[in-house]
Amino acid sequence: MQKSPPVFRVQTYENGLPEAAMRIRLAVFCDEQGYLPHREFDQADQAALHVLLYEGEEAVATGRILQESGQVFYLGRIAVLKPWRGRKAGRFLMETLMDIARSRGAKTFKLGAQVQAKGFYEKLGFRVVGDIYPDDHVAHVPMERPA
Repeated sequence: MQKSPPVFRVQTYENGLPEAAMRIRLAVFCDEQGYLPHREFDQADQAALHVLLYEGEEAVATGRILQESGQVFYLGRIAVLKPWRGRKAGRFLMETLMDIARSRGAKTFKLGAQVQAKGFYEKLGFRVVGDIYPDDHVAHVPMERPA
């Protein structure tokens, strides 16, 4: 018997960083990738629209949306818990982030991709628009795409 695909539920938050998003980011960026917690959280968390993806009652992925200027929106802090990678949670999260930003007037999306995840974003239509740069100890590359 084939297992049915997960059904994700989306929740958005506009008044600061929700605890579930903090837990996911700590697990992915700090525990797995070695970022220091005091560098993971910033002032942008207060201004951002945070999106959490749930499967049942479990928060499995998160990302944030920042309006950079006019119709340019920055998608960031995209994190999927390890057991959910390869199960379409990341794609669903990105499509959700882009849909929400489009509904708010986005014409261009930008993000800073970890080099190892560049191919994932390219499959979603993003292209590299600059040189590789360090974000702490992890190489990133600037990417963008039209909305």
